[in-house]
Amino acid sequence: MTHSPIAQHLAEAVSHYQAGRAQDSVQLCRQILSIKPSHIDALNLLGASLFSLERLDDAIEIYRKIVALAPQSAEAHNNLAGCLQRSGRIDEAIAEFKTAIALDPKMTAAHQNLGMALRQLHREDEALAAFQMAIAGEPNPVVALYESGKIFLERSQYDRALEFFQKVLALKPDFIQAIGNLSTCLLFLEKFDEALAAVRQVIQLNPNSPSAYNNLGMILHGLDKDEEALAAFQKAVQLQPGMTTALSNLAKSLAIADRPEETIIVRRRAVELEPGLDVRHQDYGISLLSAGQFDPGWREFEYRAEVRPLDRQLQRLGPRWDGSNPAGKTILIAHEQGLGDVIHFVRYATLIQQRGGNVVLECQPELQRILENFRSIDHLVLHGQRRPLFDFYCPIMSLGLVFGTNLQTIPAEVPYLRPPAELCEAWGRKLGPARGRLRVGIVWAGSPNHGNDRRRSIRLDQLAPLASVPNIEFFSLQKGKPAEQVNQPPNGMSLANLSPDITDFADTAAIISHLDLVICVDTSVAHLAGALAKPVWVMLPRETDWRWMLHREDSPWYPTMRLFRQKPPGNWSELIQRVARALADFKSL
Repeated sequence: MTHSPIAQHLAEAVSHYQAGRAQDSVQLCRQILSIKPSHIDALNLLGASLFSLERLDDAIEIYRKIVALAPQSAEAHNNLAGCLQRSGRIDEAIAEFKTAIALDPKMTAAHQNLGMALRQLHREDEALAAFQMAIAGEPNPVVALYESGKIFLERSQYDRALEFFQKVLALKPDFIQAIGNLSTCLLFLEKFDEALAAVRQVIQLNPNSPSAYNNLGMILHGLDKDEEALAAFQKAVQLQPGMTTALSNLAKSLAIADRPEETIIVRRRAVELEPGLDVRHQDYGISLLSAGQFDPGWREFEYRAEVRPLDRQLQRLGPRWDGSNPAGKTILIAHEQGLGDVIHFVRYATLIQQRGGNVVLECQPELQRILENFRSIDHLVLHGQRRPLFDFYCPIMSLGLVFGTNLQTIPAEVPYLRPPAELCEAWGRKLGPARGRLRVGIVWAGSPNHGNDRRRSIRLDQLAPLASVPNIEFFSLQKGKPAEQVNQPPNGMSLANLSPDITDFADTAAIISHLDLVICVDTSVAHLAGALAKPVWVMLPRETDWRWMLHREDSPWYPTMRLFRQKPPGNWSELIQRVARALADFKSL
């Protein structure tokens, strides 16, 4: 074969390859190479054709021949690396990409490809460095910018991710995946209006995108447009019935809409579709517990996020307690979740002690002084300190399961906590005599780190209707940044600011012992007041914690507690008006 026919065959092979007829291209390249085995262009085209046919081992063999013929070719090493990467040989691919970069440091494709390979090995910091090199040398680095944004999104660094997606869209405004990720960043940054505009653009470009409708629902939920959010989640599930994220969000919306039976059905469906994901079981358990179905609820609640790390940590020191006879044994009750959860479940220590067990309780420092007086605890250890020897351990919120607690057997004898006597006396002197006025403690905000804090916490000025009830002296038990609002109380409210002098829950308990009533949102003070057997009114959003259950105005856990629930979701005004009327009635008793 002369040079001219080789050129003609090569041109035909290129034409076949470009038209998607890779097998025809392979045959012609093989013909050329049978005459001229070192024909670089034919080898390159053969490698590309084999790659497109997913004949990766054959393609790798060809590219290795090219590298042997042209060891200084950065492109050859880059192409070989691409084949190795596609075949799952990531470490080998990374080595070849690095060789390509060493030969040609300005080869932006190799930097970008290296970043993608490093991502596959979860070496994100190195991947970001590789993408940065691609971005610096490429006039239109859409892929590198996009992948960098995805890394920051996965790390929940939404501000950083947002910057990259904005840069992507400046170069390619119709990049639908980037618009979708942009809307996700804006959602988690609580820039709901901007997020809404972005996700509507995604839906306009792809009206059948279930993930877009799921995002739309979450954004609408953030805007307190719960009915519209419910419809969006329903659309997402309609488009993709097996999308468990959308099912989970749909269940949440159904719970807010006060449709508990449907909530449980949807949660169960999510578990069936994704049985290996703990959060699906946990959410299902929460719905069951809320509905009073304690037996299956406790079992599903065992999948909560804190349990597995605790088990891995503590199983090296001793077995988990299964409820067997604890007489003569030491049971470590292990701290998990929040302060209110420990106050809520510490009551079970008494049941262990009644059965002859010794109790070691692990708790947060803020609870040390109030729990030191709890006679059912034999030894108190602070979270982070070295734990003493024990025979068995139990995560504190697993005690409901261990004791087989149901609505009829909830250990609800109160008070089970008492503040130190000397602290009560000290606070009594500080507060002085009541002078005939009703004394009411108030808390209007919980921890901002709580997942539902935006809905459960309010501002102090929203409690203004309470000031209309005459002859009431209010006391702020509020801690944290929201306590600054005490400096501007609602008009007519006599409000004593005790917050600066409250160091821990023992102080709060001692103050509560001198009050007639506590009014608060769903936070740890509600549990404390209930455990102290003090009248306590808890103002609940429509989306409530499982322990307050459904539709009840009382709590089976705390006999002195009264629950005030939102009727229209998000409407605190109507609820607080009810509390004000109840306060007037309480005062007249």
